[in-house]
Parts: sequence; C-alpha cells; structure tokens
Amino acid sequence: MAGEGRYGLHAEVVYFDTEDGRQTLPERLASISGADPSWGDITGKPESFPPAEHSHTVEDVTGLQAALDENPSWGDVTGKPESFPPAEHSHTVEDVTGLQAALDGKQPSGNYATTDTVDAVAGRVTALENAEPEISRSESSDLEARITALESTLQEPDPEEPA
Repeated sequence: MAGEGRYGLHAEVVYFDTEDGRQTLPERLASISGADPSWGDITGKPESFPPAEHSHTVEDVTGLQAALDENPSWGDVTGKPESFPPAEHSHTVEDVTGLQAALDGKQPSGNYATTDTVDAVAGRVTALENAEPEISRSESSDLEARITALESTLQEPDPEEPA
C-alpha cells in the first residue's frame, strides 16, 4: 500500500539512478554520507516547500505506463450499458447474486395483524375474563366464535397480495 509523504507524495517506491545503479530512497540517503545524511548532503531537492506546482509525463514516473497497461481500455470492458444512464430495465431474481437466499430468509407476505388489532383483541379477551358472570352461555360462545374467526382471518394470507 502506498504511503503518504509529508507533502502528499504517494508512491510505492522512489528510485534514484546513480553511478552505482538504481537505489531506493533509504539506500540513496544512506549512501550519501552514511546512515544519517545532513540536509546539505541531499541533492536535487526543491528550493522551497511545498515545491512549486508542476507536472510530469507518464515516462517521468517509473513503472507508471506498465501499471496503466494492466487496466483494460474502455473498449475492452464487456457488459456495459449502451447509453448512460442505462435505459430503464428489470432483472429476474436469478440475475441478482444472493437475492433468492436473502428472500428465503424473509417472512412470507400475507395479511398480518397490526399492533392495534392485537391490542384490541387482547383488550376484549381481558374484558371477557374480567366480566361478571352476567353474560349468558350463548353470548360467551358467540364472542369466542367471533374471536376465533378474527384470529383465523389474521393468519390467512390476503388473496389480493401477490404470493
């Protein structure tokens, strides 16, 4: 991974071509005057910091052209849209990697009870449980049948909902 220099220089390795051959920056600094070169021993440094704004050609940067050549040209990229933004389109579930597995982990669609509905049913059940025994057996049976029917309805999928 490239490091960030004090002045924003990003490089994997900086090389110097010397009489003794190519050297990395640490090798070059060590060869100038031992392990601890003085600022005056360093040659080719900018006169001011940060250095004046300037540019380089691809050839000025060792290995840049080879790195660029490793990337495909736009013409070599396959499967790209013909226009941007791409025309409106759709995909099947199979077109999207991992979508079916994600959908399989979801609750099926249906007509599920809302919190308000559950609270209302619970309130009615509590009222029945706490009611005075003045309710007749037929009224109690009727209420139980209505609650059972409501619970069944809440558990059945909505026929108008897509499966």
